[in-house]
Amino acid sequence: MTSSSSAFSRVVFIPDVQKGPGLAIAEYLADNEWTVYVGKTFTHPPLQCLVKNSQQKIIPIDVDCAKEDSLQTAVRRILKEAGPLYALINNSSNTHMLVTHSIKKLPVEEMKRLFDYEVWNPVSAIQAILPHLKGGKVISLGRAGHFPPSQYDAIYNIAKLTLSSISFYLSELCREHHIHYSVINQTIAHAPAHQEVANLVLEILQTEEPLRSYHIPRPEHQ
Repeated sequence: MTSSSSAFSRVVFIPDVQKGPGLAIAEYLADNEWTVYVGKTFTHPPLQCLVKNSQQKIIPIDVDCAKEDSLQTAVRRILKEAGPLYALINNSSNTHMLVTHSIKKLPVEEMKRLFDYEVWNPVSAIQAILPHLKGGKVISLGRAGHFPPSQYDAIYNIAKLTLSSISFYLSELCREHHIHYSVINQTIAHAPAHQEVANLVLEILQTEEPLRSYHIPRPEHQ
C-alpha cells in the first residue's frame, strides 16, 4: 500500500554518505523529488559532483554522529529550512582502513573505533532524531550473514551484522515514537546492488506497511 505524496513530507536525512549505496540512495531520492540532507563528513568528488548537479535537492550539512549536540544542530537546521523531517537513513560505511590492514594486523583500538562508527553512531543518530520525526521512517543498512570471507573486511562485516542483529531493539525504540523501522541486509556491497538498495529505500519510504527486514541477495553469478 502506497502513501499519497501529500500525506507526508518528502525530506530525508542521511547523516553519513561517503560512497556506494549512500550515493545511489541520495541520487535516486533526489531524482524522485525528495529533498535529501547528507552529512558533510567527507570530501569525495563523486558526491561533490552529485550535489552540484542535483538542482538543490541534495544538501550537504555539517554533522558529527558521535556527538548528540551536533546531531541536534543538524536537525534544527533541516526543520528550519525544509520543514518536517520524514525519514532518517543510516548508512555508516568506513572501510578505508580495512583496505590496507588485514584483521591480523588491525589494532584492537581500531576495531573498537570501527564498531563505534558502524554500530553506535547509527544508534546515537536514531536516539537523537526520533523525537523530530513526524510519523515517518528509520532505515538502516546492515549486512546479511552470508558474505565472502575476507581478512580485510571481517571486522566491517561483523559490525554490520551487529547493527542488523539489534534490529528488534531499534524497532521497539522507534515504535514508542510511532515510527516504522526497517533494516536492509545486504549480502554484497558492490554495484549493481547499490541501485537495488536505493530502489528498496524508496519503496520503504512510500509504503504504509511497517515492514521491517529486507534482504538484498547475492547475484547468482557471484
